Amino acid sequence: SGKCGDPRWVSTASIGLAEPWPDPAVPCTAGKPWTRARVTSAACSGGAVFVPAGGPLLYDHVKLIYNSTQLNGTQRVLLDDVLSEEECRELHRVATGIMMAGDGYRGKTSPHTPSEKFEGATVLKALKHGFEGRVPMQSARLLYDVSEKARRIVESYFQLNSTLYFSYTHMVCRTALPGQQEKRNDLSHPIHADNCLLEPEANECWKEPPAYTFRDYSALLYMNADFEGGEFIFTEMDAKTVTASIKPRCGRMISFSSGGENPHGVRAVTKGQRCAVALWFTLDPLYRELERIQADEVITQLDQEHLGTGELNINPRDEL
Repeated sequence: SGKCGDPRWVSTASIGLAEPWPDPAVPCTAGKPWTRARVTSAACSGGAVFVPAGGPLLYDHVKLIYNSTQLNGTQRVLLDDVLSEEECRELHRVATGIMMAGDGYRGKTSPHTPSEKFEGATVLKALKHGFEGRVPMQSARLLYDVSEKARRIVESYFQLNSTLYFSYTHMVCRTALPGQQEKRNDLSHPIHADNCLLEPEANECWKEPPAYTFRDYSALLYMNADFEGGEFIFTEMDAKTVTASIKPRCGRMISFSSGGENPHGVRAVTKGQRCAVALWFTLDPLYRELERIQADEVITQLDQEHLGTGELNINPRDEL
């Protein structure tokens, strides 16, 4: 459309999620401390060469659609059938029951564009709703299970030689607002990188706060396709040149390294609701997602309670 170079399309902060900022003095993933001298994403990576991707997908039903070369980039992969149709429907039902407007966006219901409403929920929130009987526990733990499945696939496919930890897990739906779609030339999510501050004019990405510098890999797992617009796009560092465009659908997952090599965004959702599980991962255990650690404890407790019983102790309210 020629509008991609509009500065309004470019995000000046990484993702705008409600997480505490890291201490500016903490090391980045390469172990080099951040200083007042600006450091690029490439410099902070220590010049490390990525191990060639293409490891096992771990699950027979998961299909490799495009690799990095086919997606015109570095450390990218597109997979299908990570979720079944039934899992997509169930996740969407859970999302509908537990999401709150502005969750994960510091309470802002339209954080990136006034033309869409954003709603979100976390893994721990889903489990809490299960314990309270507001959603079936089996459904509540589905978000936990599918996000762990995604983590294992990403860790294996990119052949990482150390454990990949969750940094943030967020189920998010964005809904086109009726009456707000005329002559839209903005994006649903501006072009950005996940662990550095993109400066398109300089073709640089600065690995410094307020960016989430500890993020190493990202993934988006989609639940549905019954909406208009909302394509995921990769661009060059100029935030203008689109290198790949991906239409979400049930069970489709895009994953990529989180640095300046992978600027990305989301085209405007002009009709309907687009839902996904957004996942950010880190190789640094210091930045593990605290809610995930709590969720792990909840799941361990549940599994111990049900061990040897042969069945789940379903909350009676689940059957109402």
